[in-house]
Amino acid sequence: MNIRYFVASKYSAMIIKGGNKVVTTFKTKTLTTKEEIDKVTSMQSSSSEQNHYLKQAIQDGKIKLEDCYILEHNHQVLARAIIMNGCYLGLYTLDNVDEENANEFLANVLKRYPNRKFRTDLYSDKKNYNTVFSSLLANGFKDIIHKESYTIQVAPVHRDSKLSFKAIDLNDETLLVDLFIQTSRDNKDSKIQKEIKEKGSKDGSRDFFLELKQLDFERKLWVIAYFENKPIGFIIITRLTDSDAGIGYIGVVPEYRGNHFSQDLLFKAINLAYQYKIKKLIADIDVENYPMRNNLINCGFTLDCTEILFLRE
Repeated sequence: MNIRYFVASKYSAMIIKGGNKVVTTFKTKTLTTKEEIDKVTSMQSSSSEQNHYLKQAIQDGKIKLEDCYILEHNHQVLARAIIMNGCYLGLYTLDNVDEENANEFLANVLKRYPNRKFRTDLYSDKKNYNTVFSSLLANGFKDIIHKESYTIQVAPVHRDSKLSFKAIDLNDETLLVDLFIQTSRDNKDSKIQKEIKEKGSKDGSRDFFLELKQLDFERKLWVIAYFENKPIGFIIITRLTDSDAGIGYIGVVPEYRGNHFSQDLLFKAINLAYQYKIKKLIADIDVENYPMRNNLINCGFTLDCTEILFLRE
């Protein structure tokens, strides 16, 4: 792994004590040392799952050190921001950082990517939520979409279904994009509708498909559903950590809705997760996606927290 030494910015805060000036320096920089990696992957305001994921992703080369930014003060890491896939602000975490320093830190990170569009998600159970929220707004992010996050602890499900299922292979990718186009016509996901409105149905669907592949791509967790040998829907599971995964997308073509096929796909996802040692499944939906909310609840998912999708354009 190539390590690029780079300091995004350095600034000082002056504190008056007993008539003497004490200079405390906050430094924004990319990761360069093992000590910094150990600190950034053990932050107290982050979940142990996220810390472990980041450490493993760095070790595996999935996340490059030059994409990992930290705010350092007195040899302590107070904040981190990871740039993922060049357009996603991930694992943004603040430890005992006031609003001014948080704003400055994020500004210093983003200035390295002029004219770049970014997005990020903020969950209501995030530690130091208000400071994170304020720093995003101060740096040009807009809270565009409000969502709910549902979770389930995975256990095998026994359910009869009229559907058959097949993990995708190389020959199925065109079919999958076509199914995505069909299922997205009246999709309740605001982000997907925004992509389709801006790029058109075909290009927007293809770009969303490619984005999911970049996040995580295990063919055995991308499944097409068939009814009487005809493809009628699909579900994509995206592994987030060793033990957690998200429902990247689920869709049933319009003419086959009303047959509980979405629930069949969710139960298939639960069983696949159990088979491949995933312990928790997460599904994020728009707050107004009432049909999918009902499907999730009927399949055993429960509301875990709320979520805001931020965009910076």
